Amino acid sequence: MHTPYHPWFAAVVALSAALLFCVEPLWARLVLPRYGGSAAVWSTLLVLYQALLLAGYGLAHLTATRSLRLAFAVWAGLALAGLAGMPLQASSVEVAAGASPALALLVESLRVAPAFLLLAMTGPLVQRQFARIRPGADPYPLYAASNVGSIGGLVAFPLAEATASLPSITHVWAVALLLCVALTWGALALPAASAPPAALAHRAELEHPRSGRGWTWFGLTFGPSSVLVGLTTWLATAIAAVPMLWVLPLLMYLLSFVVAFARSRPSVQWTGRAAVLAMVPVTLALALDANHPTWAVLAVHLAGLFAVALACHRRLASLQPEPDRLTRFYLVQAAGGVTGGIAASLVAPTVLDGPLEYPLALVASLGLAFGWAPLRDLGKAVVWAMLPGVAALGVAVVLPALRTPAFALAVLAAYLLSRQPGRFVVAVAAVVVAAAVVPTPQSGSSVHAARGFYGIHSVTRDGDWMQLRHGVTVHGRQRIDQRDRCVPQLYYHRTGPIGQLLTDLPLSATATVGAVGQGTGCIACYARSGQAWTFFEIDPLVDAIARDPRWFTYLQRAPVHTTTIVGDLRTTLAAWQGPPFDLLVLDAYSSDSIPLHLLTVEAMDLYWRRVRHDGVLVLHVSNRYFDLPPMVAALARSTGAIALVREDAAVSQAERAEGKTESVWVAVARDQRRLGSLGRDDRWKPVPPTARAWTDAAGSALDVLDVR
Repeated sequence: MHTPYHPWFAAVVALSAALLFCVEPLWARLVLPRYGGSAAVWSTLLVLYQALLLAGYGLAHLTATRSLRLAFAVWAGLALAGLAGMPLQASSVEVAAGASPALALLVESLRVAPAFLLLAMTGPLVQRQFARIRPGADPYPLYAASNVGSIGGLVAFPLAEATASLPSITHVWAVALLLCVALTWGALALPAASAPPAALAHRAELEHPRSGRGWTWFGLTFGPSSVLVGLTTWLATAIAAVPMLWVLPLLMYLLSFVVAFARSRPSVQWTGRAAVLAMVPVTLALALDANHPTWAVLAVHLAGLFAVALACHRRLASLQPEPDRLTRFYLVQAAGGVTGGIAASLVAPTVLDGPLEYPLALVASLGLAFGWAPLRDLGKAVVWAMLPGVAALGVAVVLPALRTPAFALAVLAAYLLSRQPGRFVVAVAAVVVAAAVVPTPQSGSSVHAARGFYGIHSVTRDGDWMQLRHGVTVHGRQRIDQRDRCVPQLYYHRTGPIGQLLTDLPLSATATVGAVGQGTGCIACYARSGQAWTFFEIDPLVDAIARDPRWFTYLQRAPVHTTTIVGDLRTTLAAWQGPPFDLLVLDAYSSDSIPLHLLTVEAMDLYWRRVRHDGVLVLHVSNRYFDLPPMVAALARSTGAIALVREDAAVSQAERAEGKTESVWVAVARDQRRLGSLGRDDRWKPVPPTARAWTDAAGSALDVLDVR
């Protein structure tokens, strides 16, 4: 007989999942002012969320297998603790300079733990309760409903952030949590049905055999989770560190669960074949180090993640156990997910200089999707499967100009082996590893690489130049034949906006200058003897590279001795005990990831507290994806200042050969006379403050997204 419980239960699991995945970006946004906009912040929180998810599933399993009454009591306790902590608020204590940002971030994020554990525990408990009251029904489609809710929550936050303040969002989230608790309470209070019919026992015996499959469940979630985190890091490193892009891999990951556990789902064979086909363009893109056009490369990698995750999760769905083992099933899944996330986000950065965890995780996941039997049965054929990658490696080393066709042919050869899954997996592994060994000509020859919390920094030699790269962004370069001089390059070129400003600005011989974003330190070439120059840099690896004369000599050749204060700008600047600055140069916005907390009304107020009343702020705002001058103008107006912008887009071939690049700079002062000749130069134009000024409580990158 039909009962109305299914829509109720579907609504409960969808709402709890939506709240769970809405609080993830919400909490990240709340702690942003202290930890910056690095992809590492999101990756670290992602691992914490997976760990809390594991803990929630663990509580559900340990309590429900003993007594549902005990499980209900623990859940109720978490509900009280979670609601008592509403609305969510980040700590007002700044992170100490020099402290581990990852550890500090994890400790502070324990504030959200009660609510997160409550929501994580809700899904498995409600699905187990559904199996009790409707013993003849399959509870696993509720898992698909849960993932639909997850997607909804993840998509809802960026839209809410663009239209409402953070306090408003946290209050609405708290009310929704209260509603979820009420609905869940009602679902868990429903009485159990009579003993399950014989048909259920027969179905469980045929479709869900009781043989031990815990390690298989673990592996089938470990692989896609490591791909998810690995791709997030790879996107930030090789494509763009745009925070909104970090959400897309998670959406694909969740969507794979929805399809894999839906009532009508593709076969295991179909998803396996789809994964093979999707891996071909992914392998080609990795082998050729492709990052343009961005939309096409992004689509290829997202499709690859979805296809490989779907293949693993569809195989996982085919191994789902009978309902009385449901909580254990989810617990092992969560364990695999958190372990995969830890491997990709915390272990990989300590053992790999480059983002190799992504291609390696893809290959491993593909193997897991097919099962290890095809690999185990390869025998001597493994040598033949590796041959395309080895051959491409040899050609690329001996004839670098033929690297692209060599690896393209290697990928084609790998595809020809795709009817034999084991050989295909080995062939793809050989190709991606070989491609990582031999860099592409456009990336230059790597002479040094360092990896830390804030990403991968590499020093490359490209012809006559030594370059500092952070992912795809070049943060500094120096001509090798100019190492005995201090000649600023790129957007610091003497004929560019900053060169004009630092030449014309009436700075005294004893001026105090602050420079935010150290890079190679070439801005120090503009210093004059007697002035005091201080760099503010969030990443200690950048300072170490800039001060190593093996790579760059700007700081050794600068007219003054410079010091570097390491830490997030708002933390270190708030603690600044030195004299106020005559000039504060902020070069923290030119990469694709905007540290939004450095472009708020509160941040601007802090800058002016550390700058003399007649001092000047200068911001480098060149950006491929965001139109920042109107935001700077809005912030300037909020503090009674004026802003002038110069877009230096007409760079001649001769200037480009000298090392100059296009750039956009904004000069801000409380008195236009302080800008000297800039106010009379037609190239420096007033900026209309068309944007809404960001605050710590309200602001979205969508406000300044440039879709032209």
